[in-house]
Amino acid sequence: MGLYADVGLPRSLARILAWLVVCEPHHQSAEQLRVALKLSSGSVSSATRMLVRFGIVARTSFPGDRRIYYELHPDGWHRLMRIRLQELAGVRHVAEAALQAARGRNDERLRGMRDFYADCEAQFAKLLNGEAAGTVKADPARERRRKR
Repeated sequence: MGLYADVGLPRSLARILAWLVVCEPHHQSAEQLRVALKLSSGSVSSATRMLVRFGIVARTSFPGDRRIYYELHPDGWHRLMRIRLQELAGVRHVAEAALQAARGRNDERLRGMRDFYADCEAQFAKLLNGEAAGTVKADPARERRRKR
């Protein structure tokens, strides 16, 4: 939980994500999240909206119940790691732009940065695609039973 807060994500977002990993039932209403985590309604609303927008959390509802519930998207972890892969690519692009701006000066630091992030990006992509040794490719179509 501290890791996500350390990289600039709201603490409430990290707490909600962590709670949705361990809570019973697997789906929680905004009110259940607010009470369980002692958060303000605004914090819950902002965090769930962001998690849904990124595809990490899914909104769900049930017949006869007007409330909206939140649960981890079946492919949520994979989507979260895809976001991280995009961040790695962004850092590599910064290094490439800096190398171009250096206009031929041989800057070991920039090349080292670019090469390191390019390698991380390639290895991370292999991992996400299930190509790395010893990895299991996630099945995004897998649906787990919902308990109510």
